[in-house]
Amino acid sequence: MKHVGRQHVESIAVIGAGSAGIAATKYLAAEPIFRRITVFEQRDTTGGMWNYTLDNSKARFPTPVYDELESNIPKELMAFSDLQFPQESQLFATHETVLEYLRQYSKEVTPLIQFNTQVLEVAPVGASQWMVTTEQSGHEKVTESVFDAVVVANGHFETPLIPDLNGQTTWKRLYPDSILHSLAFKNAANFEHKKVIVVGPGASGTEIASQLESVVQHPLIISKRSHTQDSTSPPGRLTLPAIAELIPSSRSVRFVNGHLEHNIDHIILCTGYRCDYPFLRPFPTFYDGFCTRNLYRNIFYIPRPTLAFIAMPLKSVPFPLSESQAAVVARVWANRLALPSQFAMSQWDDAFRLQYGGRKVSPLEAAHFNISLMEGLYDWAVQATRQTSLINDGQGKLPARWTERDIWLRERLGPMKAAFTAHGSDRHRIRTPEELGFDFEQWKRDTGLCEPSRVL
Repeated sequence: MKHVGRQHVESIAVIGAGSAGIAATKYLAAEPIFRRITVFEQRDTTGGMWNYTLDNSKARFPTPVYDELESNIPKELMAFSDLQFPQESQLFATHETVLEYLRQYSKEVTPLIQFNTQVLEVAPVGASQWMVTTEQSGHEKVTESVFDAVVVANGHFETPLIPDLNGQTTWKRLYPDSILHSLAFKNAANFEHKKVIVVGPGASGTEIASQLESVVQHPLIISKRSHTQDSTSPPGRLTLPAIAELIPSSRSVRFVNGHLEHNIDHIILCTGYRCDYPFLRPFPTFYDGFCTRNLYRNIFYIPRPTLAFIAMPLKSVPFPLSESQAAVVARVWANRLALPSQFAMSQWDDAFRLQYGGRKVSPLEAAHFNISLMEGLYDWAVQATRQTSLINDGQGKLPARWTERDIWLRERLGPMKAAFTAHGSDRHRIRTPEELGFDFEQWKRDTGLCEPSRVL
């Protein structure tokens, strides 16, 4: 049985200065054993996907931020442990508020960031080190640097996941601007009086549909793969199942139930993104649906655990999850926390893929997965060997642990966001969950329960 043994890590490369990369850097910097921490960021600023790009067709690094984008997570759950969102900001923060928040959060580690620097390749060197090849924008200067460990924190909102629709190639040739991914959507202005199909029931599909319904030709058509014949649509919308084929000759779309819609002007694909690590091409795919591959606890690359991934699981609350994962990574590489043998890590990976691989999960199951994941990471982090030079009585920098109220709110994210959106322009005045009727203390009194469910 091969044991992982002690980690010999003094120098670390962090790829990405978005929320995950900054969180990782803060926890690594809190461990005095690390001699060199370098963050590589391809943009000229921090914030990652929360940076707004005016025209994604011309942007070198486009982001999924559209004009009226708001967080899907209430600010008190979304926040990092050591910085709260402004009290006066709305409950589900605007993208401008989130970007400014991240810039405030990153200030203390900004000197460690190399901006305008794109990572071209990460390759193993010798038994345990990594060669990181980078290029500085505008200088065409390629640099190779050796590190003992690498944190991958480049996010997963850059490479659109485009479904292969029957007839799509001909349709796009005849009507090149009529099919777009949500990555290219900025506002509803260009869709006035148009006949539009929105594909996908997720967060972006729901929000974009809400923006479109007041300007498009009615009904706004929503295509959901999970749609059933008994489903009903609100006024102004028509909900249909998955698209079976596109018929370019008549700009018609046939759905899998046989329903046919003619004269379609636009199809907006709110179909999500593909986890993409172009600098890791020699490695196997790390992500498949809801499931990771060959990563212990969704973090450590099992064959070489000096490669770690932060904020990879989807349907999570990414900021606090990044903290919980970063706390573990920093402790493992500082030799204050041990990894199990490669055999044991592979057993964990096999069990995880058996449970989650190749399928989608319900919102409630995703919530319970998220809660269990974060609690497990916190419990693991506090097992680390203490050092008198570290804060928190020798434990070092620790993420916050969710309260019973936090867990209760996490289980209700979908209904809470729907209630928030239903207030229209008045939603900007809403500051707390209680204003929407999501009152944890009242729920406890009404149900007679002491705490929300802790499943898994």
